[in-house]
Amino acid sequence: MHIRGAGHQPRRCRFKPASVEELDVIVENIPDRWKLMVLLASWCPLRYRELAERRRKDIELRHVSGRWTDVIQVRRGVAWANCKIQVEPSKSEAGIRHVAIPPT
Repeated sequence: MHIRGAGHQPRRCRFKPASVEELDVIVENIPDRWKLMVLLASWCPLRYRELAERRRKDIELRHVSGRWTDVIQVRRGVAWANCKIQVEPSKSEAGIRHVAIPPT
């Protein structure tokens, strides 16, 4: 039996991503401690819990095919549990990965 519309929840609002120009304005006006997080969130496929747990040792500089590339190691994230922030390993093997940082 098929019930038309069952299980479908319409979105309350639609978000339009910032343009490159708008992103430049955001980065110029945000406090220095948040700039890297905003840029990584804009250009890299990372979840918030993964972004919030990045450390310097998670950034790798690799020499591939005659050029240097940056890669982020994703192995853990943060979670809010028992009224405090906790660092947890990735929930699955698929969550443990390397994410390339684009040249932009």
